[in-house]
Amino acid sequence: MTIATMRASLTQDDIRRLVKGESPEQRALATRKICEQIDKRELSESDRLYASKILEHLADDAAELVRKSLAVTLQNSPNLPHDLAMRLARDVDAVATPVLSNSPVLNEEDLVEIVLAGSPGKQVAVANRKEVGSGLTEVIAMYGCRDAVEAVAMNEGASFSDDAYAGVINRFEDDEGITGALIDRSELPVHISEKLVAL
Repeated sequence: MTIATMRASLTQDDIRRLVKGESPEQRALATRKICEQIDKRELSESDRLYASKILEHLADDAAELVRKSLAVTLQNSPNLPHDLAMRLARDVDAVATPVLSNSPVLNEEDLVEIVLAGSPGKQVAVANRKEVGSGLTEVIAMYGCRDAVEAVAMNEGASFSDDAYAGVINRFEDDEGITGALIDRSELPVHISEKLVAL
């Protein structure tokens, strides 16, 4: 289906609420409906460009509630444009967290940037992703806040290299919550396990 079909399925009230909604709640509702339509469609290149313009308009809204509605509705969508995903990822934590935790359009380089520059809440969101590559795990281990390190240690979808284990142990060897999470990992190497037990 095309964007034209999508537009036909939205009422004039939806469009009016999006553009001129008197309250953030009205605009957030319109945002959710529009994003759901975009997420459900196979988009041609021209439709994708049109959808991007709509999404950019939504991301410009001054109300956090509207931007959060956009982020939550499209957090798992491959139709969220990469540059817009990064824009949402740099927004306040309430807007950024759904995208950082789930978006398939963010790559490891994007996520490393967020971990190095982001708030503790954003770091934790990245650490809780379903899959965390070994390079990203190393960055969290070396530079992440305590809660992000614990989250990645507890995340069975995180790949740990020896350097990542070493980074966690060097920084948090006296933290029983973190060392306990490492010990509980199903693929903990024997030499790391021995080191942790000896602490």
